[in-house]
Amino acid sequence: MTLFAAADLAHLTRVVERELKKIQYWPHLIDDWLSPTGLIRDHDVIRSPDTASST
Repeated sequence: MTLFAAADLAHLTRVVERELKKIQYWPHLIDDWLSPTGLIRDHDVIRSPDTASST
């Protein structure tokens, strides 16, 4: 894990936008991060396992 300290809000915004842009090209990363939480990504909607089975 890398620690990050933004110089100001604009810097933080740029960094967050850049990182989000990266992960949009690797959606499997989202699944990898969600799996330990028990949450499920279903058609770009994140649901808990109990609500996912009732739809």
